[in-house]
Amino acid sequence: MNDMTKNAAASNAYAQREVYADNNAHRGHNAYKQDNPYKKDDVYSKGRDDDRERAKPWALDFEIIRFFRENFNAGIDFEESPRVFFDEEHMFNLRIKLLSRNFTTMIVKFIYMVLFSSLSIFLTSKGVMIVGFIYLVAFLYYIAVPIAFVKYARQYIIDDTEHGKLKKIHLTYSKWLRPLEAITMNTFTVVFVLIEIIMLFNIKQLHEYMNMLSSYTHIQTLIAYVNSIQASAIQNSILITTGFYIFAYLVYWIFIYKIWVPKWEKVRKINEKAFTRTNQRMAKNLKDELTKGAD
Repeated sequence: MNDMTKNAAASNAYAQREVYADNNAHRGHNAYKQDNPYKKDDVYSKGRDDDRERAKPWALDFEIIRFFRENFNAGIDFEESPRVFFDEEHMFNLRIKLLSRNFTTMIVKFIYMVLFSSLSIFLTSKGVMIVGFIYLVAFLYYIAVPIAFVKYARQYIIDDTEHGKLKKIHLTYSKWLRPLEAITMNTFTVVFVLIEIIMLFNIKQLHEYMNMLSSYTHIQTLIAYVNSIQASAIQNSILITTGFYIFAYLVYWIFIYKIWVPKWEKVRKINEKAFTRTNQRMAKNLKDELTKGAD
């Protein structure tokens, strides 16, 4: 009996060990033994979705649009409680990114317009057209598109009163983008058009300055080229440059304020009406449910 009891106990112990074998397997196993957490070439840090997204054009604008769309879908403007529906640190980070991009765009466009206005008088009409086309494309890319995004975001504002939560955020968003429009587009355009007009009425003196500057270089090829430039060619270059400045401004104004803004404002009103009707229907159903036993 003792041997049988011992064998049964041993068999039972062995069976119990097999039951818990899987649970105890991890104790002697290190899945990360080959990994170095301090290495810089971490394969998992490359190719992430957020890293790829930052490399896309207008990633910052799409991030802001997603914020408005998500809170729009969540019905934030119809929340009765004054809850905080966004992360302050995240929003501050977005504002810093906007400020940095605005400043960079302002500096780059100013330098480009200075070079465009000063060097166009040395170029042929064809050369001025090429440089002007590059200016137009860069202008639309760095200025018109971000401003279009801020106008587009208004369609997600349901409560357009002073109490609207998304409207308050949109006003802040617009305020941080306003320098991009007021300075980089409006002010720069007016200033450089005036400069071109001044140059146009002083072509003779301008031609003399060009010859004087070229003589300081002591490069005979450049001196001969500048001497060969006629006053009429300088006049044409100034007119083409001025035309690009004015045309770029008109393209921006027409597309933003005459085509897209009315279109997106119409969508905003449709969204406002749909959300209002939905919430009124929900309130009526709730009222009917709560008062149906009162009769």
